[in-house]
Amino acid sequence: MTLVCTIVKNKIMTTKSNTLMAFTTVEDLTGSMELLVFPRILAECRAALQENAVVVANGRVSVKEDEAARLIVEGVQPIETYDPGKNFGMNRVERVKRETSGGGAAGYS
Repeated sequence: MTLVCTIVKNKIMTTKSNTLMAFTTVEDLTGSMELLVFPRILAECRAALQENAVVVANGRVSVKEDEAARLIVEGVQPIETYDPGKNFGMNRVERVKRETSGGGAAGYS
């Protein structure tokens, strides 16, 4: 799922493994939603997660019983740098296939 939204609130927390993750509340014309930004993704996009910033967020929707839907973020970028013609928004399966095919990616032998 890809959405264009405004960041309302950004709460950075330390995980049990002593890394940072974010719980970010966003709004668009239809309502509000919480984004879960895990440590690896937060390291890539922390600069874009500023309150009142308009961003393009991509990820998977997580729905649990008795909880509001959340977006598990796979990427965030400022609206100014978003290019719909590029591969932003590639899902996890496609990304893993790309990283592990054709001679291997960094970190794979």
